[in-house]
Amino acid sequence: LDALKCKVQKSKTAIFCNLVMDEISIREQIIYDGNRYYGFVVVGISTNDVDKSQKAKSALVLMLVALNGHWKIPICYFLINSMNGKERASLVEKCMELVHETGIILHSLTFDGAQVNLSMCTYLGANFQLGKNFKPYFSHPVTKEKIFCFSDQCHMLKLVRNTLGDKLELRYKGKGIF
Repeated sequence: LDALKCKVQKSKTAIFCNLVMDEISIREQIIYDGNRYYGFVVVGISTNDVDKSQKAKSALVLMLVALNGHWKIPICYFLINSMNGKERASLVEKCMELVHETGIILHSLTFDGAQVNLSMCTYLGANFQLGKNFKPYFSHPVTKEKIFCFSDQCHMLKLVRNTLGDKLELRYKGKGIF
């Protein structure tokens, strides 16, 4: 984050970013290097935040992508076994607070279409139910500005492709549409 502070200080204009999050599968294994064990669940910033009862099976990675520049940078990752929407919302809020301290202005959050991520957005204050309460954004925890939620469109297209490949037919109101 110190590097981001320097980037903001050297910039002649404000830096606007999108926060991207993705969960990546990792090999479940515990490694001891003679001093420390690796491969356990880690959700936090200190060695006290290690859960030695669970092997990590995923890494939850958060990355900033410049909206008015040509760069992206991973800013944190958490080794997890599973994490619900409320826990993810808490991590995203903390991450947004730390990014705010650098001077970077966040406009949006992008994630894949997993149900847990939609649940996270609900905990953050967004509402994806179509109708008068539709609200595809939530308030930044510090600035109260709108942070818009986007599903990763490439990932969503892959889900449609996989569904077509598995089902070979899509039906709507009893009629085949593909």
